[in-house]
Amino acid sequence: MKTHPITKCTRIQKTRKVRLALKDCSLRKLLWPSRSAMHDLVIGAMNICGFAIILFLFFTANVIPVLPASTRQLVGIEWIWRTDNLLFQIVFWFVLRDFALYWFHRLLHEFAFAWEVHKYHHSATVFTMLTASRVHFLERALSHVFVTLPLVMLGMPGEPFLAITILTDALSRFRHSMVNWGFGSFGWIVISPIAHRIHHSYLPEHWDVNFGDSLTIWDRLFGTYYNGNTVNTEVGVTDNLIDNEGVVGGLLVPYALSIRRFGDSLRTNEWRQTALRRNNAANRELIQEAHEGTVDQRAA
Repeated sequence: MKTHPITKCTRIQKTRKVRLALKDCSLRKLLWPSRSAMHDLVIGAMNICGFAIILFLFFTANVIPVLPASTRQLVGIEWIWRTDNLLFQIVFWFVLRDFALYWFHRLLHEFAFAWEVHKYHHSATVFTMLTASRVHFLERALSHVFVTLPLVMLGMPGEPFLAITILTDALSRFRHSMVNWGFGSFGWIVISPIAHRIHHSYLPEHWDVNFGDSLTIWDRLFGTYYNGNTVNTEVGVTDNLIDNEGVVGGLLVPYALSIRRFGDSLRTNEWRQTALRRNNAANRELIQEAHEGTVDQRAA
């Protein structure tokens, strides 16, 4: 019995889709890691070992128990501590934490020397299950100092902290994928995989947009949400010096680049990294090539 041509064509298309899905599978990328995925594995293991928490405890020393009561009264949020509604507390601290992370993330992109450390995360050329954890331990330590510590000083209780950590970690791992989901109307509230993929794009129209950690409200409020139709099909940075290094070299390169950028900024008084990247001739050539070959139109 002969197979109908249309049926045969449909089977071929399904087979190709399965092969593409397996090729782009995050777990497969970790089982047979590229140089980029190897960074994800090592940093993920370091985070599991609690290295960042050790740095956090080192920075905060013994000041945490002394400060919460006075700081809550100072900023006028003593009322949130007195409520017994756990869900309300979780929502309150979740929104406040997301606001703090938005500005911390935005400043990492704004200042050239800070970008060199944060670029370790953006240098990933593939998304895996652990790309969300691919954060240089210096950046993670700074986030504890400038985000976690202020929240603790304001009296953030342990239960909301644990619930929010689990929730945001799950959302972050899902965002760092190549899944073509924009969440529809729900995407007006929560950062979708497509929205965050755009944040990881090296196309100039995608620079410095979609900074939100979980919510889109801050990007929409402060004018950094991307409303265009172009969606990148690849991720990374044009000046990627990190992914060409081994794991140890990749961790050390940001230090050297950050110090160099800080010195350059002192001499030129040019602190914003975006202008420096846009004026780089090599970047302009790479950007043009990327734009011609690796973009799609956003699905309606």
